Amino acid sequence: MTGNLLVQNAMMALPNGIVEGDLRVVNGTIHTVAPNGGLVPKDGEFVIDATGLHLLPGAIDPHVHFRDPGNPEKEDLESGSRAAASGGITSFLDMPNTIPNATNRMELESKIALASEKAVTHHGFFIGATSNNVADLQSIEGMDGVCGIKIFMGSS
Repeated sequence: MTGNLLVQNAMMALPNGIVEGDLRVVNGTIHTVAPNGGLVPKDGEFVIDATGLHLLPGAIDPHVHFRDPGNPEKEDLESGSRAAASGGITSFLDMPNTIPNATNRMELESKIALASEKAVTHHGFFIGATSNNVADLQSIEGMDGVCGIKIFMGSS
C-alpha cells in the first residue's frame, strides 16, 4: 500500500496507554507517531482530523478461508484481503482447504506467490497435515509465508 497520510488529534492506542496525538504515514508505512500532536501537514499529504476518534493498531485475522485457488468466484485473495483491510485487518492467516488442498510444498509456494500478486494486506498460510506428507511438513520449516500446520482431526 502506498500514499502519504497525516492523522491529527486522534486518541491513539499506544503501548503505554491511550493518548491524543498525530500519526504520519509516508509511502504506506508509519513514519512518525507524535503523542502530543503538533505535526504540520506536508504538500501532497492527505489529512484526516480525527478529533473524537480512536486510532487502533491493525488487527490480525488468524483464521480465514479465502477460496483462491480453486473457487475464486466465492472469495479470492484480493477481494478477501480488501474486505479485511476495510475493517482494520492488516494481516490474515489462510487455511489450507482450497482446491487443490495446500498439503504439499508446491501448492503452498503457488498460494504464496498468488498472494504476493493479489493480496493488499500482510499474509501467512497454513499447510495441511495428512497421513502421507511428513516430508513436505519438514521441508517448509522456516519458509517465508508459512505460519503453521493445520491438523484435521477427522476426515472431511
